[in-house]
Amino acid sequence: MSWSLAASLVVVCVIMFLGDLVSRKTSSKVSSLIVIALCFMIGFWTVFPKDILDTSMMNSLREITMLYILLQVGARFNLQLVKKDWRVVVTTLAVVAGILVIVGVAGSLIFGRETALVAIPPLTGGGLGGVGNCGRRGRQVPVISPTSLLSGNLPPCLPARWEVFCSGDLSDGADCVMIQSLTGGESMERQETDRIRELMAAVRSVTDAHEKYLSRARDYLDGEKLYMREAHFAIAVGHSGEVTMSELAHQLEITPGAVSQLAQRMEKKGYVERVTCAEDKRKNIVRLTEKGRALYEAHEVYDRAQYQVIARSLARYTPEQLDLFIEMERELSRLLCSEEE
Repeated sequence: MSWSLAASLVVVCVIMFLGDLVSRKTSSKVSSLIVIALCFMIGFWTVFPKDILDTSMMNSLREITMLYILLQVGARFNLQLVKKDWRVVVTTLAVVAGILVIVGVAGSLIFGRETALVAIPPLTGGGLGGVGNCGRRGRQVPVISPTSLLSGNLPPCLPARWEVFCSGDLSDGADCVMIQSLTGGESMERQETDRIRELMAAVRSVTDAHEKYLSRARDYLDGEKLYMREAHFAIAVGHSGEVTMSELAHQLEITPGAVSQLAQRMEKKGYVERVTCAEDKRKNIVRLTEKGRALYEAHEVYDRAQYQVIARSLARYTPEQLDLFIEMERELSRLLCSEEE
């Protein structure tokens, strides 16, 4: 006994809704295709008429939908994108060919030709879905069920422009992969964003290397190692001859407390001495000792050698390029400081 159009359509829609609901609730761990297949299998064993899909007009809807999808895919086919992502295309074709050979040949021998042919579309859809999720520069590409596509119940996180690629017949359970279609402006914006990311990664790399460079103790004079900050403290004192603690803090761009700690360490090691200012008894003047002057001269030699190494490394760049790099570094520094304020 056949059911009416309304009854058949309601039952089919409810089953497809349940399949999609279970898939969403389980984060696709349970496929909507499995739920729908189980519901129809139990239904056909019990009360469903054999022609429920014909009565509900689902077969007609399938044909109309497939024509629409094929038309849209053909109209929006981007040959340049295919050329750019040729690895994904080759992998996809290899997956399809492998499934056809394994299921079509081996499956026919084991399970029979009809069973093997029925299994090919959903397996192909799953294979294409896996390829889609691994493609597109590491971004996750959503794989939607036929129910979601037919009902328009698409994931809410999708951007505005997406193209739909289906692996087979929707009624056979083929998955559909949605791939974002980028306009020229969006592609350019992405390139600029990627370039900025690379730039900031390079800046972070230089910053980390500089921090490690400062944290290593070096032997500027025979027998005693100093950290770069300690050496720079002595150099700042040597440049000025005699300098107050507040002036040192300004020159080294550190806090007065940090200057005081450095002065204590360097005085204890015998490189500097602190004396009371004759004009203002509240101020201390820092000056180099004989050992400190020897360090100052040794560091000058070390600096000249390091500058020569850097100059040879950067010799392939023009002065204009180096000026641009300096300007860019200052601009980045200004931006980072403005965020802190």
